[in-house]
Amino acid sequence: MRGIAGVGRVLPPVLSRVLGPARVAGWLRTLSARGTGVTFLYSDRDSGLEEMDAHFGEGGRHLAGMPGMRVELIPDADHILSTRPMRRDLVGRVEDILQKTAPRA
Repeated sequence: MRGIAGVGRVLPPVLSRVLGPARVAGWLRTLSARGTGVTFLYSDRDSGLEEMDAHFGEGGRHLAGMPGMRVELIPDADHILSTRPMRRDLVGRVEDILQKTAPRA
C-alpha cells in the first residue's frame, strides 16, 4: 500500500467496522425525516459501490424505503471522472438535482 491510493482501499472497510451499517443508515433516516434528500452518484465501475452495498444492501436497496434517498450510476465512467464527457454527465446530473430541489420563487 502506497500513499493516498492505499488509503482508498483500506479506509472504507475500516470505517464500515467502526461506524457500522446501522449507524450510517440511522444518519440517513434522520436526514430523510427532515425532508433532506441525498443522492449518491457513483461511476458504474466505482469501488465505492462495495461500500454502499455493505451499508445499504446490494444496489442500495435499503435506501428505497427512505424518502429522498437516491442512488445514480454514471455509465462508462471511472472513479475520478477523468474525461470531459464523464464530467459533463456529472455536472448535468448535479444541475438536475439542484433544479428539482431549489425553492421556487
